Amino acid sequence: MSVEGVEEAEVSLAGKSARVVVRRGTSSDAIVEAIQASGPYRAERLPEPIEND
Repeated sequence: MSVEGVEEAEVSLAGKSARVVVRRGTSSDAIVEAIQASGPYRAERLPEPIEND
């Protein structure tokens, strides 16, 4: 299912796979806070955006 404005990505946290759904325009600080609140994970905001090829 596709919802406009929502992107879905697979990420690896501490060697475990997780699914993260993020609305376009969500601040990276909010994403970091959500990851940290979801379990015993450590997340940091990178200083520069990562380009996907």
